[in-house]
Amino acid sequence: LEVVETLNDSVMQGSSYLNSLRDLLENTTFDVIGKRKEKYEFYKKKFD
Repeated sequence: LEVVETLNDSVMQGSSYLNSLRDLLENTTFDVIGKRKEKYEFYKKKFD
């Protein structure tokens, strides 16, 4: 039973790690898209 509980803890820690990794990835993606959009808007204004 103790082994199962330890395994359970590891799984929980692993999934919370994956969740934070996913959050980080999503935030980074949004940042990159946002910056590209800003650049695009900036150049669009420049050439209008």
